[in-house]
Amino acid sequence: MFKGFPGIALPILALLALPAQASKSVDEILLEAERSPLLRAKFPAAEAQRRGLGSIPLDTGVRLNFAAYLNTTSLKASSRFQPLFRPEVATVHLQAPPTYSETVTQLADRVLVDRKLTLKLKPGACRQANLPAFVADQCFLPKRGQLSRETREALQSIRDRLRAPRRGEEIIEGLPARVAARAAAQLSDEELLDLILNYQEREIRLLSHLPTQLADPRQLGQRAQNWDQQDIQLSTALPAYTVSGRPGAASPSLVYAGPRPPAHAVAAAPGPAQTLAESRHFLTGFTLGREISDKYEYTFAKGNWWHDRYYLRLSYHVGAGIGLRAPFQVRVEAKEEPVVQPAQPAITPAKPTSIPAGLALANKPKPAAGPTQLSVATHRRVKVSVAPEDLTQAWQGVGLDKSRYFDGREFVLQFGAGCGLKASIPGPNVDLKCPTPQVNASQDIVPVIGTESTSLPFFTVVPGEVSRLGVSFGISNAWLDLGLASKLNNGRIKLRVSPFQGSQIQNLAGPDLLFDSRAPLSFILTPLSGGTQAGFTLDNPRYRMNAEFSPGVQGRVNLDLGIYEFNKTVGPFILDILSVEQELELGHHEDTVAQHRFQL
Repeated sequence: MFKGFPGIALPILALLALPAQASKSVDEILLEAERSPLLRAKFPAAEAQRRGLGSIPLDTGVRLNFAAYLNTTSLKASSRFQPLFRPEVATVHLQAPPTYSETVTQLADRVLVDRKLTLKLKPGACRQANLPAFVADQCFLPKRGQLSRETREALQSIRDRLRAPRRGEEIIEGLPARVAARAAAQLSDEELLDLILNYQEREIRLLSHLPTQLADPRQLGQRAQNWDQQDIQLSTALPAYTVSGRPGAASPSLVYAGPRPPAHAVAAAPGPAQTLAESRHFLTGFTLGREISDKYEYTFAKGNWWHDRYYLRLSYHVGAGIGLRAPFQVRVEAKEEPVVQPAQPAITPAKPTSIPAGLALANKPKPAAGPTQLSVATHRRVKVSVAPEDLTQAWQGVGLDKSRYFDGREFVLQFGAGCGLKASIPGPNVDLKCPTPQVNASQDIVPVIGTESTSLPFFTVVPGEVSRLGVSFGISNAWLDLGLASKLNNGRIKLRVSPFQGSQIQNLAGPDLLFDSRAPLSFILTPLSGGTQAGFTLDNPRYRMNAEFSPGVQGRVNLDLGIYEFNKTVGPFILDILSVEQELELGHHEDTVAQHRFQL
């Protein structure tokens, strides 16, 4: 039996195992897809790149890296199966090399990926001592205990069939050695279970259901409950949702003027320079919703004339709301510098006289007598720098509502999930579902700029026992662990700068300041003649980055038949790879400060 993670004390939660709704098999889902009006194509996964599905756009700037997803989730690449493909391993433990295939079914608003692995263990392989973990992982292993009454009755029913084979069934087909049906009927309970569960061809299927659009993160909990009752539905289109094009009215433009420095009159003569140094804050951010449903089927023995099909099916649905808040500080330093220019001499008009034609230029106005005057004006040399910061330092300065604070986490991760376990074994079958909890696994991840990078290591797991995402009932239990990996790099920050009505800006190529490091950018701010205010506004904050978020799941299943048990860890599997690429700019976070004014 699974006893928890080594070295980690987990609370044991008493969970109510609920009767499951009808759980569709992998083949039933694929048949429904082929009959769906949304069907577009069906092809080997190796053709995805050629068919233009290497990268699938989900929304503006958000893409599903489908090629990377296929490579990452391949059963053949899994550490639990990959060693079985090595010739030296197959020769010792398998009847023949395993076979593997991947098929993609493309619908109008989603894709299905069917992975199929087939293998056959050598006779007695599961009863050997010191088995490699990747072989033991495929076995029902002996243990001390007692058979349930239902299992003993199922074995007796199998013996009854074996004692009366029909013509041509005297020798059991599909076994690695010739076994007479009547001889098999004489085996002990332990030997007969071993023959059924460990000697026949195994088939492992992993079917993934991936929408090719985003989901509304506010509906993840309800969607998980709908899946729990209806399973995957392929006859109608998924609800449409987009993060781009939402009306700007939902994000009011708040103005924070900050403290004003004293007004500076135009100096009549050069004087000491005036300076200003202020720090303000902006918050950019977004929330993406994704839904993925997987079915993992492990067939121990295919059905035939003397016993039923024996298998387990772990189905799960995960709706993940992924939010990233990227706060940054803006520091402005302004220094007043005098600019001394020759004043234009005062002009006095000449007395009118009567002069001959053609000589008017001789009587042009003359400068007034007296020395030439100097005009002393000022301009401001402004330096602006930015620095990513922790949300705990910035949230009040940007006006973030406390209800959205989330303990100051920059990365917000919420799951709405459900799972179901169906198992057919000699004895009592299992058909259970787990509760549909809401899980908050948000993390601190400070944004970066330029060559800086930061990441959350994979696999940050929320155990099923803690999230209550699992079932435990009688002879079986199943837990679904949740986790993710992420990486951020190549951060860039952009701000729009606009002069006040009475000012002009010089030494800038355009209206935007683009920062790819913490080094300051500078410009000249000059008051216009007659202007009532000198200053500028910073607004339209944008944070650009390369980011990759990989939600994942890990399933753990235990089947206990008294004298045999089967422990299976499924995964961890990466559910999805969301590459938030360069074209995605995180805009101003709604309901926070959108503009800063600096009056100089």
